[in-house]
Amino acid sequence: MHQVLILVEGYTEERFVKTVLVPYLLDFQINMIPTIITTKRVITGSNYKGGLLSFAQLERELKLLFHSSNTILFTTFIDYYGLPTDFPGLDTAASDPYQRVKHVERELSEALGDPRFLPFVMLHEFEAFCFVDPAEFMECEEKASELAVASLQASGPEKINQQPATHPAQRIESSFPSYDKVIDGVAIAELIGVDKLRDACPHFRKWLDQVVGQAKA
Repeated sequence: MHQVLILVEGYTEERFVKTVLVPYLLDFQINMIPTIITTKRVITGSNYKGGLLSFAQLERELKLLFHSSNTILFTTFIDYYGLPTDFPGLDTAASDPYQRVKHVERELSEALGDPRFLPFVMLHEFEAFCFVDPAEFMECEEKASELAVASLQASGPEKINQQPATHPAQRIESSFPSYDKVIDGVAIAELIGVDKLRDACPHFRKWLDQVVGQAKA
C-alpha cells in the first residue's frame, strides 16, 4: 500500500477525501491520509484548524508533513478562490483559469522544493463539484436547473468565476439557503461519483491521474 499525505484547507475537504477519494484510491493500492491545516497552535487543549490565512502558514504545515519518511507523495487540496495575497504565482496575468491555477501550482512546487510534493489547487473552490450534476439538489428542480445553466454558460464547473457574488458557493447558498458545505456538499459529490467529477473537471482529473501515476511509479 502506497501512503499519500494530503494537507486540506478545512473540514469539508477532509470529509471529501475520506468519503470519496479514499475508497476510489484504494483500488490503486493508495492510502490517502488527510490533515487539516492548523491555524493556531495552543499550549493546552486542541489546536485551531481549518482556514488558509497565508502562504507562510501553508509552507510551515507542509514542511512538518515532509518529515514523514514512509510517505511517497505529499499533496494539497485548497481553493483557488480566496487564496491569500502572499501566495506564489498570483501575479500571473493569464486570463484562462487553467493557466492561472497551473502557474500557482508550479510556483508552489518550486517554493517548497521537495520532489515528493504535488500541489493541487481547486478551481475555483470545492463547490464546483456540485455543479457537475445539480440534479442531486433535490429540494427544488427549478433552482437546480439554474445551477446547471450557470455551469453550461461558464463552459464547465471549474470555470465558474470567483467574484464575491457569483463564485460557486455563493450561487449555491443563494439558491439553497439551508445548504451545509461539510454535510451537503460532500454528500452531493459522493452521489455524483468520482467518474463524473473527473469527466467534468479536467484540472481535478489531471491531478488525480498524477497522484495515481506518481504513487505507483
